[in-house]
Formats: sequence, structure tokens, C-alpha cells
Amino acid sequence: MNNELNSIGLNKRPSDTTVVVAMSGGVDSSTVAGMMKKEGYKVIGITLKLYDDSKEVAASKQCCSGQDIVDAKRVANKLNIDHKILYYQNKFKQGVIDNFVDSYLKGETPIPCVQCNKTVKFKDLFEVSKDLKADAMITGHYVKSITLGNDTSMYRAIDENRDQSYFLFNTTKDQLNYLRFPLGGLLKDETREIAKKLQLNVADKPDSQDIMDAKRVANKLDIEHKILYYQDKFKQGVIDNFVESYLKGETPIPCVQCNQTVKFKDLFEVAKDLNADALVTGHYVKSITEKNTTNMYRAIDENRDQSYFLFNTTREQLDYLRFPLGGMLKDKTREIAKNLDLNVADKPDSQDICFVPNGDYTSVIRKFRPDSFQKGNIKNLDGKVIGVHDGIINFTIGQRKGIKVSDKEPLYVIKINSDRNEIIVGPKKKLGKQKISLKEINLLTSNVELEKNIFVKVRSTGNLLEAKIDLKKDKTGIVNLLYPEDGISPGQACVFYNKDQFGYKVLGGGWIK
Repeated sequence: MNNELNSIGLNKRPSDTTVVVAMSGGVDSSTVAGMMKKEGYKVIGITLKLYDDSKEVAASKQCCSGQDIVDAKRVANKLNIDHKILYYQNKFKQGVIDNFVDSYLKGETPIPCVQCNKTVKFKDLFEVSKDLKADAMITGHYVKSITLGNDTSMYRAIDENRDQSYFLFNTTKDQLNYLRFPLGGLLKDETREIAKKLQLNVADKPDSQDIMDAKRVANKLDIEHKILYYQDKFKQGVIDNFVESYLKGETPIPCVQCNQTVKFKDLFEVAKDLNADALVTGHYVKSITEKNTTNMYRAIDENRDQSYFLFNTTREQLDYLRFPLGGMLKDKTREIAKNLDLNVADKPDSQDICFVPNGDYTSVIRKFRPDSFQKGNIKNLDGKVIGVHDGIINFTIGQRKGIKVSDKEPLYVIKINSDRNEIIVGPKKKLGKQKISLKEINLLTSNVELEKNIFVKVRSTGNLLEAKIDLKKDKTGIVNLLYPEDGISPGQACVFYNKDQFGYKVLGGGWIK
């Protein structure tokens, strides 16, 4: 055997090296387990159960309980590694929860994640790993450890937005010499990519970094902070709707559904229960109150304006909500965050739907409805079959890419017939529409304001289009555009605006059918 160190700094072959991987069930620890297994190490996965199985806790799906344990077990089975569950509810209560409560009662602002690492994870789990004769304990924390000689030091992760060194300052030298952090040199996107290549079932699982950042900011500002566990409500109200909408050949907008259900319905009720005088959000929209009536307007930063996603806000919600950022540019917001010394001032904006990593919609559909990728016919406007597609979920109205059929003119998706599993294609000139049918119209104004020409927006990134609205009594209506518009798709929203002295006021909107 040569004297070269293995990937975790030990002078042993990976096949002769036993490692314990702390598996929470999330993408980070699961990826670490997969990396170690692929490199040939003897891997033992250990998951900590930290909560009792009461109805209240089980429904919350907190860290290291419920679904996370199931996910950890699945990953271990996938990797064919030994997996143990340690039942540490009592130790967690004594070492973390009781400390948390007592600290608050003393007027302090505790950090339970530090206590958890200090006690349960890096003390008790450390001892278990030693008892198992493991050569090292591996975790999915985003920190770097570098060993020079016999001395190991901890460094911030290269992904500064994920760095967790703040929570590990209480690590002892003995623990640090035994611990390994393979993700410290990776970006989060790289971790997800590895998980995907290893075909782990948690590659697209959301993580808690945003929650950690929120907790840090709350601690910094010395304000009370609550975490609400809405996974089930989010899946039912947003994800399931997203999947079903795509299967119907529509182009859904989950951000609207999220605002309509979880954020401005459930969170609204929680805020009321807390006797709050207002619910304040970071959305880029303006609200102006006159004569006891609050109206919503486009933000002054048109590149950040989110009014399109809030058209379904009710009048009651609008009177209760406040949007302080609507009157400033994004750069100004970052400047304020920097002046307040918040650790998120330079945090990148999210570019994708929160549950759709890297904009890969089909992977989400495949996860929930693997049976939906069925081949079907591609037809021209005359009804002639001219090709075959691999599933209607791969197409949206106005799309050209992926049709793979040659014609004298470039072909675009004109219509999707989900009931027959077929797409209709034609030249670009056939995409234009002037009449749009709407359902489930939500109005934030009186019908009088809609009797004249107004402006509409038919996609989040689209321009304002002049139109006339013909309202029906059953919350349906017809939008008559002054000029044809391409790529109008069922499932998208059509939002109404009118310009006055304050800007472009949101009048409401409906769903395109």
C-alpha cells in the first residue's frame, strides 16, 4: 500500500476505512453518504430522532423526524449501507429545548442549533461513532476543515450563503480532528447535481438555508421569530395544483397559488391570531390608502414588480397587508440591509420556483406523476399527424423548441389537447390572439372602473396591453385586446391595471382558460 492519504485525510484505503455519516434525510447529508459510498468507504448512516411522535409534532415534519427519517432510510437502502436510528428525544429535550426555554426566560436570545451541535450531534453521536470503531464522522455541514500535520482547523465554506461555521464554534479540538465536512468546498447547486447523478430521491428536496438566514436576521434584530411547518398545505395547495395544471396542457403559476393559499390565507389567519395590527411582506408592490380604502400599485422598480402574482389578493387582505419595498429600487433595499449589518445583504435572488430547482419542471412532474410521460401525436392545423411527442408536459403554448418536425416555416405550439394527448402546431402568425376567456375573476375595484379601456398583463414578464373587459356574472369574462398578442396560454393569469396619479393600479384579474 502506498502512503498517500485517502479523500478524508487518513492513511488507509477507503475499503479499509469505516465512516459514520450523520444523515438528517436532507439533500446535503444524503449526498455526503452517497459520495462516501461511491469512493469505496465502509459507510454507516445514523439518523437522530429528536421528537416524540405526537400528532402535533408529526404534522410539523421538523428536522430529524417524520418524513426526514423516511427519506434517510430510503437513501440508505438505495446506497445499500447500514443505517441506524438513534432515539434521542429525551436528550434533545434536556440539552436543547429546556436550555432554549430557560434562556428566553432570562431575557436572552438563544441559538438552539449551536446547542444541538454541541450536545446531541457532536457529543453523543461522536461517542456512538467511536463505539462503532469508525475512523471518522462525516456530516453535511457547509464548513471546511484543513489538516496540517496533526492539527485540524475549521474555515468558512466557499459558499458564503450556506456557510454554517457560525453554528459550530463550540466544536472541540478532539471533535474537529475526528470530523470531516466534504461539502465545505462545494456550492449548493453542485451538491444537488451530485445527488441527482447518484439518483438519490432527495436531490430536489428544499433545504433549510433560508430558514437559517431568517433565524440569524431575527437574532440580529432581537425580534421574536416563529417557524410554521406548512409542508402539507403547500403540497396540497400549490404543488399538486402545479402538477395537475401541467397535465392538462396548461402553464401554471405556482407563485400566485402560494400567495393565494399559504401566504395570504393561512399566514393572514396566524397574524390575526397573534393580534398583529398588520402583516408586512417584502413583495415589490405599492399600496396606497385613501379614504379607508387600500389599493395596490405596480412597484417603482419595474424589473422587480410582483403585482402580477398578487392579483388574487382579497380586499380584506389588502387592507391588512403592508409592502414597504414598493417605493424603492432593489439596490436601495440591499443598501439598507448592508447598513443594518444583516448577513443577507448580498444574498442572490432566487431565479427559480422554490420547488423547481434549476427550472426543471419535468423532473418535478416525473417525481409525482411518473406515468405522465406518454407519447402522442403532433398535428398541424389541418389535423394531419406530422410527428410524435414524448409527453405534453414538455410543451407550452408558443414553444418552438422540442417539436423536431420540419416544415416550410418554423413551427410553434398553437394548442395542447390534453384529453387526446396531442399538440397542435403551426406557423408563428397563428399564435396571435385578441380575445381571451377568463375564469375565477377576482376584482379589487368596482365594475365601473372596468367600463373603459384598461391595461392587462397576460404573463409575468410581458408588457402592459391595452384592452376592454367584458365581465359576466359568474366571475368569468372576455378580454378584448386592441392588438393581437402571441403565446397566450391557459393556466396563466391575466391581470388588470389602470393608470392614475399614483401609477398603475391593480384592478384584479383572472385565470386564462
